[in-house]
Amino acid sequence: MVLHREPATGTFPERETVNEPLPFAFGSKEDWTGALLKTSADHIDYLGEHFYGYPNLVIDPATLQFVESDEPLALKVRRLSNRVQFKFEAWDEYVKRMPT
Repeated sequence: MVLHREPATGTFPERETVNEPLPFAFGSKEDWTGALLKTSADHIDYLGEHFYGYPNLVIDPATLQFVESDEPLALKVRRLSNRVQFKFEAWDEYVKRMPT
């Protein structure tokens, strides 16, 4: 299943709809971190990574919106730990792509 990013929970109705699969491809227009590193890596001493977990929300494939999760706690925790693992893997890729 491929999910697409839509305005999350209707908070920003004027936000542009993006029809790229999640997670965004490295080097794509939506790859904010990649663009930052490509243009500014020489000017950064430290960089802190963060993300928003939302353990009680999942994306409904039918509406492409966040909805309340009725998953058991074990699955919510696993989903969050998988996101942390993805962040480590993404940074490994960014380090390979950084200008030297």
